[in-house]
Amino acid sequence: GSLASAHENCSSVFTWSVRDRAAQRVVLRRGGGAEKSDCSARAAPLAASALSVSACAHFCVVGYADGLLQRFHMQAGLSRGAYARLPPPTTSTTATTTPSTAAEGPAAEGLALAHAGCVSGVFVDQAGAVVASCGADGALRFWALHAHRLLSEEPLPAPPRLLRGCRAANLLVVADAADALRVFDVGARRLVRVFLDGCLGGVAD
Repeated sequence: GSLASAHENCSSVFTWSVRDRAAQRVVLRRGGGAEKSDCSARAAPLAASALSVSACAHFCVVGYADGLLQRFHMQAGLSRGAYARLPPPTTSTTATTTPSTAAEGPAAEGLALAHAGCVSGVFVDQAGAVVASCGADGALRFWALHAHRLLSEEPLPAPPRLLRGCRAANLLVVADAADALRVFDVGARRLVRVFLDGCLGGVAD
């Protein structure tokens, strides 16, 4: 089996062998490119912010700080496409734009965004059919894993802080900035329960 890890200020995701307990050669590079991994403060606006590996361990869906949501093949490290709801951001061509800044971000990569802001949570269901993602735009979105098509969208009353899923029950829970917990049925793609009280000091997991 394989694991994947995202790291602070890093635009690449690293893979690990459970059997060998060691890092693998395969690196999931943003946009599917072959450039060297950037794990510096400069990469923070494009850093990986959330991920989920499918139950079959063939795919990893990665969310990024700018709202990009991309699917990778775990063994080959190749991009299999992005989940797009928003058109690619336009790149300014004014005199203040330098060549280095014009060459970065989704516009330069030809990629569209799944969220307007940082992706704070990703979950792939047990069947490997549905991806759920939430972001700073205050939306929970359900996507077809392979077709990259938006299936449905649930507005959230407060920006989500994190998302966790239970594949055995096909449920996920979203914790928001107000420390409320909302439980969703992934198969039905609907809200089934809300917990508004009982969490003190912020939900950590």
